[in-house]
Amino acid sequence: MSITIQLVSTRDTDKNTAYICQTPEQLANYGLSAVELDYVNKQQQNNKDLVVLNRYDDVVFIVFVKTDEPESKRLSNAGKLVFHVVW
Repeated sequence: MSITIQLVSTRDTDKNTAYICQTPEQLANYGLSAVELDYVNKQQQNNKDLVVLNRYDDVVFIVFVKTDEPESKRLSNAGKLVFHVVW
């Protein structure tokens, strides 16, 4: 298994994807359906830092980062979330 991290402006529909963002509004341009965006909004309102959209042919991971936390705490939380995504 290999993981590639790259900055993209559009979503490749045949690959699993992870988005790192601060708010659900930042996902509007990535081809998510209205139902998916609604689900993501509800999960984010419930303070979920990691949202998983399991589709038939791919999986979309959405990680919400909080900019009001110290950088050391953000890095620690990011490491925990990456563990959940990878395993």
